[in-house]
Amino acid sequence: MTWTWAISEVAHQSALIPLGWLTLRRTTVPVHLWWIASAFAVSWLPDLWAHWGNPWIGSLLYPLTQSMLIALVFVDRPRPALDLLVGLVAVGLVAAWWNGRHPGPDVLFHSAAFGMVTVIAWKRPQLGMLRTSLLVSFGLWLVCWWCYVAFATISTPLAWATWGAFQTARLVGMVLFCIASVRPQPRLQVA
Repeated sequence: MTWTWAISEVAHQSALIPLGWLTLRRTTVPVHLWWIASAFAVSWLPDLWAHWGNPWIGSLLYPLTQSMLIALVFVDRPRPALDLLVGLVAVGLVAAWWNGRHPGPDVLFHSAAFGMVTVIAWKRPQLGMLRTSLLVSFGLWLVCWWCYVAFATISTPLAWATWGAFQTARLVGMVLFCIASVRPQPRLQVA
């Protein structure tokens, strides 16, 4: 077993932290927190796929699901949520076509999906720590992803450093989510 495999596996399993945290709580958890925790957990499947298949294909699958689960929590009407879904599917199709011609890490679809989550969170300062967790998990994570993509084909040490940075941003965001989940929550209704 190599250290790179061990780190990858820790990053893989960390996607389940928010769901595990909510499951272990002995109090009633608002439904919107379950939806957000499920959005975090979605990345577990593509990470599993990366063990056996092309990681870039798996990487194209989860941004849509994650961003739409979060949009359903915060977008208060079905029509705007549907518009977001149609827009993301269109961007996803273009990204899949591009990725088929130029295999490697995706920038377009990740930027659209996680940029959308970042904008949704940014516009809701009343969410407090929950907002911070989403901004770190998706906004800072996206910036770190851009850095990773920029260095992935240039330098192995820089690729590992930037990959570690984006995994750290994701982990910090999930820990902030866990902290936010024990604080009083704003009243939200899933669309």
